[in-house]
Amino acid sequence: MAALNKDTTVTSPVIGDGAPLRYFELGVKADAIIYKGALVAVDATGYLVPASTATGLRAAGRAEQSANNTGGANGAKRVRVARGAFPANNATAADAIVQADLFATVYFLDDNTLTHTATGRSAAGKFVGFHDDGRPIVEIY
Repeated sequence: MAALNKDTTVTSPVIGDGAPLRYFELGVKADAIIYKGALVAVDATGYLVPASTATGLRAAGRAEQSANNTGGANGAKRVRVARGAFPANNATAADAIVQADLFATVYFLDDNTLTHTATGRSAAGKFVGFHDDGRPIVEIY
């Protein structure tokens, strides 16, 4: 799959009753573009970035709105971030998340895709099952 290049539909939590979502307003890193529905993280500076294949990111949640901080300073824009359980696209081939990964840590491939392969990647959260449409669900708390 590919990273987002536009806003996407925000899907509600989908497992059981689901824990209520928690929301935070977080500052966006300078020159970052975040799309609504993207998986997001904070980097070493403590500012919000789109999730990506990189080490050192800390999972923040899912962006509930978009922000374009191109040309802006760290924190010049803010985004509402939800923490909870969310579906995302699955990696392919040997990197794909499978049922045997249940409750294991999964990792960011990009701001829209998860993988079970840890090498060179940051943890997204725990894999808690598959959505009805087959996408893996990651719990970020």
